Amino acid sequence: MTELEFCRQADLLAVVKKNKQIKHMKIIKHLTFGTLAVLAATLFFQTSITRADAHSQRGGDNERGNQDQRNAIITWTKHVTAFLPPGGEIFGTIAGVAEGDLGDGTLTGDAFNPVEVLLDGSVTFEAEYRLVGPKHSFTVHFRTVQAPDNSGVITGVVTDGWLKGNEVVGQYTARSCNEGVNLTCFDGTFVILKGSKSKNDKD
Repeated sequence: MTELEFCRQADLLAVVKKNKQIKHMKIIKHLTFGTLAVLAATLFFQTSITRADAHSQRGGDNERGNQDQRNAIITWTKHVTAFLPPGGEIFGTIAGVAEGDLGDGTLTGDAFNPVEVLLDGSVTFEAEYRLVGPKHSFTVHFRTVQAPDNSGVITGVVTDGWLKGNEVVGQYTARSCNEGVNLTCFDGTFVILKGSKSKNDKD
C-alpha cells in the first residue's frame, strides 16, 4: 500500500466513524424526548387514577393515610419576568402561582444556560423553581425538553424543603396572555414521586 492509499483509507475511516457518532447522537436525542413524553403521560394517567380512588374513599385517619401514600401533585401557571443578557449562568427568570398539595402558593424560578437545540427544533435546558405554600414549600431542579410550540416535558428532583430527594416529573403547555415580557403564560404540573428518594439521601 502506498502512502497516498494509506492516507485515503485513514480519511475514509474517519468519515465513517464521524457518521456513526452523528447517528448515535440522533438516536439518543430522539429517545430522550420520546422517553420523557411517555414517562410523563404514564405517570399522569396513574396519578389521576390514584387521586380519584383516594377521593372516593372515606374514613378519617384511613383516608389521610391513603392521601399521604399517593404522589404529590402541584399545578402552576407562570410567565417570564425577564430574559437576561447572554454569557451568564441564568438566561431567564419566571414568576407565577401554584396550587395543589402545597396549598395556594407562589412560584419563582430561574432558567439556566446552556440551551441546547435538538434535531427536531426542540430545546433542552435546566431550571430551578421555588414553590412556597401555606402547607408545604420546596425547590425543584429539573431538565425540560421544550417543543417548538413551547409545550414541554420535565424530569427533576426536589432539592430542598418538603419531600426533598424525591424525583419529579411534569409537563406544561403555553398560551397567549397579558403577563410576562413575551405575553405568554405556561400552565404546568409537577408530580412528586413519593418513595423515589435515593437510600443515600434518606435521613
